[in-house]
Amino acid sequence: MPAYANGWQIMEVPFAYRPRHRGSSKARLLRLGNAYAGTFAKLWKLRNSIESADYDERAFDSLIPLQRAWQRRRHAVITRRATGSGLLLDLGCGSSRILRDLQRAIGLDISFTKLRYMRRYGLPLVNGDIFALPFRDATFDDIVCSEVIEHIPAGAGPFAEMARIQRPGGRLILGTPDYGRWSWRALERLYRAIAPGGYADEHITQYRHDELRDLAVRHGYRHLATDYVFGSEMILSFERSPS
Repeated sequence: MPAYANGWQIMEVPFAYRPRHRGSSKARLLRLGNAYAGTFAKLWKLRNSIESADYDERAFDSLIPLQRAWQRRRHAVITRRATGSGLLLDLGCGSSRILRDLQRAIGLDISFTKLRYMRRYGLPLVNGDIFALPFRDATFDDIVCSEVIEHIPAGAGPFAEMARIQRPGGRLILGTPDYGRWSWRALERLYRAIAPGGYADEHITQYRHDELRDLAVRHGYRHLATDYVFGSEMILSFERSPS
């Protein structure tokens, strides 16, 4: 399971034990059972944590109805809004199905483990930081940045970088929880109680709709529309204005 959690593919190598001809095993059944149970519990926790390389992809087909429905609604909104024919950047792509279903898309993420996992799909991938994007000015027509900005410190830097690398007339699809909605605040409190250390504790910047809209507008974007996922997660669509 650690291999999966870190994005590696596994190759099984056949192995056979030779029979013991003398002596006895030092292993004790109870001790072995406790050791295996403890190890399994740690691996299970890692496998199903947000640190797991394929966490985002697995959530799309989650056995938890709300998680599965949430992921699929987000996917439907973003893939519908990002319909341009030019070059697209999925900024903070993780292992999301969104990148796989976008046309002419490049994925960027700061996590090597998630990029390592996504290599299996033959997609163009880049390791990089949203505060210093490794692209020339006006490289991309469209940018998708979903569930990223709440995980980083507040500030103008990422918005200036997105505006720098985007061509005039391009679309920016920006998704994050709306902390102005009571429904999201209630869900996050519930999630924190059920899964301590999960996403709720990683949301270090809490945006409200008008605040986020105005921040993007100050960096040269025109607000086009806002969609919601179950009335709680906002997905804003913008057009990059001419410089």
